Amino acid sequence: MTPEQIEQLMQRPDTYPHPVELPIRKIETHISTVWLTGQYAYKIKKPVDFGFLDFTNARARCHFCHQEVGLNRRFAPDLYEGVVGLDAGGLHPLPAMSASDDTECVIRMRQFDPAQVLSRRIENGQLPEQAVMDALAERLATFHQQAEPVEEGSPWGWPEKVVEPMLDNFPVLRETFSHWQERLEKLENWTRRTLSRLRGRLARRRYTGMIRACHGDLHLDNIALIDGEAIPFDGIEFNEQFRWIDPISDLAFLLMDLDARGLETHSHRLLQQWLFHTGDYESLPLLPFYAAYRAMVRAKITTLRAGQLQGEERTRTLAEVERYVALAERYAAGRTPFLIVMQGVSGSGKSHYAQRLGARLGAIIISSDRERKRLAGMAPHQRPTPEEAGWLYGGEMSRRTYDRLRRLAGELLQHGWPVILDATYLKRWHREAVMRRHDDIPTLVFSIQGDETDHAHRITRRNQAGADPSDASVEVMRQQLRHVEWPDEDEPAYIQPAGEPIDWQAVKKVLGLPIQKA
Repeated sequence: MTPEQIEQLMQRPDTYPHPVELPIRKIETHISTVWLTGQYAYKIKKPVDFGFLDFTNARARCHFCHQEVGLNRRFAPDLYEGVVGLDAGGLHPLPAMSASDDTECVIRMRQFDPAQVLSRRIENGQLPEQAVMDALAERLATFHQQAEPVEEGSPWGWPEKVVEPMLDNFPVLRETFSHWQERLEKLENWTRRTLSRLRGRLARRRYTGMIRACHGDLHLDNIALIDGEAIPFDGIEFNEQFRWIDPISDLAFLLMDLDARGLETHSHRLLQQWLFHTGDYESLPLLPFYAAYRAMVRAKITTLRAGQLQGEERTRTLAEVERYVALAERYAAGRTPFLIVMQGVSGSGKSHYAQRLGARLGAIIISSDRERKRLAGMAPHQRPTPEEAGWLYGGEMSRRTYDRLRRLAGELLQHGWPVILDATYLKRWHREAVMRRHDDIPTLVFSIQGDETDHAHRITRRNQAGADPSDASVEVMRQQLRHVEWPDEDEPAYIQPAGEPIDWQAVKKVLGLPIQKA
């Protein structure tokens, strides 16, 4: 069937085997068209060839329709109904897996309100509540942890294959934006240098099973708020190289999309929550590499989409490309590393302040409560029995926990990430054991000091809620107060009264960060 025939049929109410809401609405991307009828949405793949996909053959389009339904049911099982056929008589069940010259394969989906797609909500100033975005981070973390690892003999995930689609972004952009030759050359050279620097880490990720069957196209246009939950959909089915990737590459697309819309704080929060659930801090040195790639993917796709448009709409679409190229340049420029060591007794609000510091300063939090339980094979909110508590909080497990914090902090700082260590760090020698390893970067002890009665009230409320990974009791807090060593004058410290706002100017001054003038 020709695109013109499909267009005419899908506009007719009698094509559908159910009542439709008029007018029938159409949504287009560079590779597909979606028809909205009220109860169902019907997705048809365009007969296009962009190199990274080829939908010019009807049988190939049908194959990928079935592939798309199967893959997307992993994270949106209630959304994807199946594949139906379209011919001159309308839509009908498809008995076979393939199409013909007279029949087009069509994906049938449960229709949701297009205004609930996250990109649309953000454009309308309606970003979902933080609890919904935190739940999305947990959903993605669970999906990534359970996703099928790539087979041993597969080519996907090796460094040479990882960089192929990255380098493929540049020819399209060079052809369209001849005045950006120098910018594009710098980005391409950075990509090649970064590949060389990260080659060993990329290979280790491949060896250790961290190349998995991911979503592949995880950005705000492909996540919708459905029944109060943020649900990903429309994952990659047409290109195995785009789907068999590292989970941090998958997540990088969503983080980049939030950054591109000026929502850096939300992007950082999503990353932090994903890390809390996965513990995959070893992936962070790869994130700028993948985030820059995702920005250039969007630059390329936006350019291709502009090629299907005319007039002012084409001009406006091409102007969006600049935003993504500039964002890729920002990722390539890197960050300023620093180290904040939290200090305070249980119930003083360490984790609360760590979250605020992390969000405002773009630093990665590593929590002793979470990492201790991860090492023990326990869920963050799982409460130990008295017998389990003995070894969980004994000397050997404490040593292993703090060793892991030191190791992860050193690795992330080396790769340019600012880090916050969220633990008690009651003794000076304990703080110095971390900080003296990093005397070449700004360091800060963020010491929270307050009233014992207030600490006790916080612990009681926290334990009653049961939503915090800490198991500390009021008695533990009182023991800590008897042994705590508050920072001396020669330590680079900031004293935070418990429950009070942070003096951001003072914190930045100690860290040597730029201070915004009033």
